[in-house]
Amino acid sequence: MTGPALVVACAVVVFVWPGGRAALEYDRAAILSGEPWRLLTGHWTHVSVSHLFYDAVVLGLAGVIVTARGYGRFVPLCVLSAVAIGLAMLALLPDMATYGGLSGVAMAVAVSMGLHAMRDASPWRELGGLVLFLCASRLALDATSGGPVLADLDGGAVVT
Repeated sequence: MTGPALVVACAVVVFVWPGGRAALEYDRAAILSGEPWRLLTGHWTHVSVSHLFYDAVVLGLAGVIVTARGYGRFVPLCVLSAVAIGLAMLALLPDMATYGGLSGVAMAVAVSMGLHAMRDASPWRELGGLVLFLCASRLALDATSGGPVLADLDGGAVVT
């Protein structure tokens, strides 16, 4: 199984595993009470099928390109970005009680892919520029719209 398929498969397994989200999501209180693995595992939890779908598509596509083009080590990038994001949330977002989703990791992989592709010849250079533009646009859209535009986060029960 390739790296991108493995990472996406893990998210699917956690999604269908009864109690998987509760046991693995980023939960600030649980982390501070001695469950540090949640800094990493929380990224593989999702609140809805659409939440999982969009994260898996972006991560899968970017991951396949990163792997096929030799743009770096995909699995270490996923793990390191997940830990870095988890630690940043713990340090900088004290009001964030819980978190789940691969969107941050997917964004890290997509940006890495875009930056690497920008150093290649056409058409990869143009694809890299487009990916970086789409990443920036997605961040701006989410920041100004008050939440994700595409994914349904548990019928609105989850606040972003």
